[in-house]
Amino acid sequence: MKTIKIFLSILTLALSWSVSAQEWKISDTYNIAFASKDASGVFKDFSGTIIFDEKNLGSSSMKLKIKVESINTGNGIQNKHAKSDEWFDAAKHPYINFESTKIEKTDTGFKAVGKLEIRGVKKK
Repeated sequence: MKTIKIFLSILTLALSWSVSAQEWKISDTYNIAFASKDASGVFKDFSGTIIFDEKNLGSSSMKLKIKVESINTGNGIQNKHAKSDEWFDAAKHPYINFESTKIEKTDTGFKAVGKLEIRGVKKK
């Protein structure tokens, strides 16, 4: 499997306010961008939950479920290849999952640290 960097920022998702002061809903008008030396593009279909409290980061969390079939590299052949068993194997592993283990404050905002699961393999 090729290495792919997925860039995700709580600030750039343009979150919309939800039920409580701490729970946020991700607007369905946004996507998740990725880049690697082999391909770049976006995943257009994902869902998740973000619970964020700037004053108590220990109680904050993020959980995302990204639909592999929604990949768009801008190249139909590349999209098909990315969904194949050589890359993401969308037939056997239809989702990429991310679950935070902590949220950290940075100089420019906040960073979610956690486990990313691709093709059934979880890595920090």
